[in-house]
Amino acid sequence: MNEVYAVLIDKYKSSKFFIIIIISSLIISLQKFLPQQYEKFKECIILTYNIIYDDFLIFIIGIFIIYTIVILMKYSEKKSDEDFIERHYGKYEYESRSKYPFQMHIIEEKNYKYKSNRKIIFYNNSSRQLVSAKGQVNFYSNKAKVFYVTFEVEWVKNGYGVVVHDKNIDEIDDWLEFDFFIFDAEYSDKRIHNVRMEGNSYRQLLPSLKRYTQKSWIEKYIPYDLYWFKYDLYYHIRNRVLWHFRLRNVYERVPTRKTYIDRCKNLTRIIISIPIIIVIVMIFITGIKAFLYDMYCIAYIWINYLKYFVRSVF
Repeated sequence: MNEVYAVLIDKYKSSKFFIIIIISSLIISLQKFLPQQYEKFKECIILTYNIIYDDFLIFIIGIFIIYTIVILMKYSEKKSDEDFIERHYGKYEYESRSKYPFQMHIIEEKNYKYKSNRKIIFYNNSSRQLVSAKGQVNFYSNKAKVFYVTFEVEWVKNGYGVVVHDKNIDEIDDWLEFDFFIFDAEYSDKRIHNVRMEGNSYRQLLPSLKRYTQKSWIEKYIPYDLYWFKYDLYYHIRNRVLWHFRLRNVYERVPTRKTYIDRCKNLTRIIISIPIIIVIVMIFITGIKAFLYDMYCIAYIWINYLKYFVRSVF
């Protein structure tokens, strides 16, 4: 029999007759397959509807809570980005420890949209006018020189400064300290040679950069930055709760009538608030448990339907 089918297929596989046979077979199969799937699908729809109808209020509250959490996470992403930009970018100024006879000011401005900028200002803090000076500003990181800037100035009045370096750069270099050397400085009555001036070793690095990379195992699976949600919002709520349960005024060691009245008010707030908080938390936990159970039942129904569908097809 199989040989007969093989001969027929080989004979008619390139003809319209073979295509008609395949389409007819599919239609006959679908006439039996579709009604079964429709009945099963309809049954799943009815069961899902009954679950949602019985716990409609719980579903509305659960969806609202999920939507609120997603909105808070998106807002946390936005606020975290703003906080990172505020801390990472901005204007930073550093002054050398040595102030006499010369001093260096370094101004770095990190821009979020445009290139960063570094400006170095040389100040003549001596009591005389400077005729000329040549020197070099050295930048270090972990006791190693990473780059330097040479400069040369002429005719600088006492108490005035000169911008010796002003350049836009793609990114601020990661240096930790600096100093500067005066190779040669000339006044009207004397010259100075090879003088090292103390710089600065407390450059402000990116204090917020590390905390953004330290994420818990839950955050690694969430496509949002929860820094604001974890710290700013948490501490704000915590402080509000602590303020609600603490005394409103600070009193001396010797208690007075006003002290006892304030303590009675505080005790009253605690007695009233704690049961209310417990009831709210219990209702919330019960509602969440019911919502999760209903979602589990719905998922179980549709997973079984998918298994039935796969078995029917294959």
